[in-house]
Amino acid sequence: APQSAQARSDTALDRLMQGAPAPLAAGNPASDAVNDLLNTPV
Repeated sequence: APQSAQARSDTALDRLMQGAPAPLAAGNPASDAVNDLLNTPV
């Protein structure tokens, strides 16, 4: 079960997030821009 669950979790989004740690690092201007975008009141 764990192996199949891990395989299912290996989606395009997961691969994207695995490749994103650098831009999403704390203090990174890109991270600040993303935070500002996500925290903007609708």
